[in-house]
Amino acid sequence: MSSAKKQIAKTKTTAPSLQALCNKTLWEESIKAGQADELVAALQACPEGLTALRKIAPKPIECIIVNRASSDGINEGLCAYLRRNAHTECLFLLLDQYDPAGEDGRPALHHLGGYNISWDSTDDVDDWVTNGTAAMDLGEARDFFKKTLGIVIPKKDSEGDKVKSAIEYLENEGGEEWHELVVAKVVECLKNPDVIDPEQVNEYNCAGIVMDTIAVFTINEDGF
Repeated sequence: MSSAKKQIAKTKTTAPSLQALCNKTLWEESIKAGQADELVAALQACPEGLTALRKIAPKPIECIIVNRASSDGINEGLCAYLRRNAHTECLFLLLDQYDPAGEDGRPALHHLGGYNISWDSTDDVDDWVTNGTAAMDLGEARDFFKKTLGIVIPKKDSEGDKVKSAIEYLENEGGEEWHELVVAKVVECLKNPDVIDPEQVNEYNCAGIVMDTIAVFTINEDGF
């Protein structure tokens, strides 16, 4: 009886290994035979296969589109992609707090993808920065001010009291100019964009890398 149990156990552990080996060999031979496209099609045809393909798919490139306009209208020739990096991170962090709901309660979306944000002057930027920073919790604000202005918000202020609001801390500790500095940083990012050049955009498209557009900013250069 003991021998029978051992034989059964051996069969259960060996069979899957042999099956996996046979499958691997079959796949390798199919690829050598020029049937890679058929294998991909088979994966795309079932939920399990799609899940496996997503694991190896290239990550989307998070970006923002900037469109410059003037009294003469929108200049489509100045439409460009901004990549997410240390220079533009402030825009993406503020977008995380952006409330896109319009008067009808629905978000204003651009036909190129993402939120549709149009600014006529730096006053619009001022309001956007005010609303965005006010919506941040303390942890988000700490991260934002450190990355944007290099300012570290401590756990306690100079009097030893616990910091509950990053903005109150900055204003009480002599950092009232933070708002102007953030506005200037946002304007700088949009007026002198660190763009993704057309050749690289084409490379992304050819490689199947998705350009994940978070927002499209149209700025009126007459007001900036």
